[in-house]
Amino acid sequence: MGEFTRKTESFSVSCQFYLNEESVLVGGKAQIMICPTLTINGRSASLKLLQNIVATVRTIDYIDETPTTKKYENLKFNDESDLTISF
Repeated sequence: MGEFTRKTESFSVSCQFYLNEESVLVGGKAQIMICPTLTINGRSASLKLLQNIVATVRTIDYIDETPTTKKYENLKFNDESDLTISF
């Protein structure tokens, strides 16, 4: 008989965010691109496995320092392209 060692599953999600600072203007809309990676036990995995994805964007008005928070729910990532949201 041989030995069998079962590893526990280890999940890791990391994201990079890209924002063109020049697109952030008072009263205008800007876009942020989210580039996630998912690994399971150190190996790349499909982003389609992710569920219940929520992103929260918090901005602060330059003039009166009023904070604004917007929550984006039910987001879907795919392996072919990054996700872009407007705020």
